Amino acid sequence: MISLDRYRVLLGEPSLAGAFAASMAGRLPIGMAVLAILLFIQHTQQSFSAAGIAAALYVTGLILALASVGSAVGALVYGSRSWSLAPTGQYKAALLAMCLGLALLAPVRDLVLFGAIAIVAGVPMATVLAAQSVLIAGIAPRAALAEAFTWASTSLLAGVSVGIGLGGLLLEVATPMLTLFGASLTTTAALATACLSVHSGRPDDDDAKRARP
Repeated sequence: MISLDRYRVLLGEPSLAGAFAASMAGRLPIGMAVLAILLFIQHTQQSFSAAGIAAALYVTGLILALASVGSAVGALVYGSRSWSLAPTGQYKAALLAMCLGLALLAPVRDLVLFGAIAIVAGVPMATVLAAQSVLIAGIAPRAALAEAFTWASTSLLAGVSVGIGLGGLLLEVATPMLTLFGASLTTTAALATACLSVHSGRPDDDDAKRARP
């Protein structure tokens, strides 16, 4: 018989529930930013003919790739060093950096400059995920680590999916740049959630042990 007791125990821990909520909010801007970048490229290339549209689609892919390069670099740097800051502080710092990166992108109109800043803006994205994994591993009950990472993955995917829908709604009434500002604000909401509810320290493992089927 399948038991859901462990999952209930995890959601009953304020720091873990806060981490899951921050994870979902922190992934909202990913979906929002992808749509905003796509429309930004279309707007900057709108005076071109069909060949220009094809070029715009290519450049769009290039800019998204540039953001991915920055993200990969951020993850490599984070994983290759030992940090004196506590995992909660690392996670909050990564969220703050992600917020600032998206805010830097929003006012840019030049395509080349946009691509260059996209690398910088992408650096914290994978770093947030890496810091979150370290954080979850440090605050979840040892007997329920698998369930904790399951919740974290679920909240992450849900955040990206909801972000795509939210980005589409915003783009119906706002410009791509305002949508990028909105993405930055959702990251701020994730940071606020983490600051208010995520704290260091692993809860007593007894509850998780009692939840074993």
